[in-house]
Amino acid sequence: MVRVIVGTLIDVGRGRVEPEHMETILCKKDRNAAGPTIPPNGLFLVEVEYRNG
Repeated sequence: MVRVIVGTLIDVGRGRVEPEHMETILCKKDRNAAGPTIPPNGLFLVEVEYRNG
């Protein structure tokens, strides 16, 4: 999912998608509405933080 979100944000940065459309894209829960899935190169989990309550 992170790779799809990042791909969509790259499209926003390149002017292919308006920033206002991000919420709509996420709410659709349809990968076809989102940008490309970027390759995993360089992506890694740094930290997981849980909050109490």
